[in-house]
Amino acid sequence: MPTHMVWPLIFVLLTLFAVLVNPLTSMGDRIGPGWSDVLNGGLGLLFLILAGVSGVIALRRAKRSRG
Repeated sequence: MPTHMVWPLIFVLLTLFAVLVNPLTSMGDRIGPGWSDVLNGGLGLLFLILAGVSGVIALRRAKRSRG
């Protein structure tokens, strides 16, 4: 695996963790019904956006270093 794609992979794994394990459930349940889903989904979406941005940055750096 190319070393420039490590950070996007880490963010994708964090997205899977946030969606499958639901780490913010207890905090969301204290706020009100349905808030745990909003918090966990938002966290997963944030990690997914970070994975996309870091992937684009990594590909641009790899192209720049090759040519």
